[in-house]
Order: sequence, then C-alpha cells, then structure tokens
Amino acid sequence: MVRWGLGKWISLVIFIASLYIIWQIRQILLLIFATVVLVTALNLLVRIL
Repeated sequence: MVRWGLGKWISLVIFIASLYIIWQIRQILLLIFATVVLVTALNLLVRIL
C-alpha cells in the first residue's frame, strides 16, 4: 500500500479545486477565446482589403 505524505494530499486538493474553478468559468473562457479568434480574423480581412 502506498503512503501519501501531506504534500501530495495538499497538491491533490489544490489540483481538484483548480479543475472545479476552471469548469465553473469555462463559458467565460470560451467567450474570450472566440473573441480573440474573431478579432484576429477581422484584422486579417481588413489588411487584405
């Protein structure tokens, strides 16, 4: 049986908490990503015209 130290448990808890936070704000992250893609595409289109 593997014995985990306190550091590994703290790391695991922080990792799970960060995944939970990212899951909660995923809509905002997707919106920001889509905005960056659209702005880049529009910038490229304007430079061509």
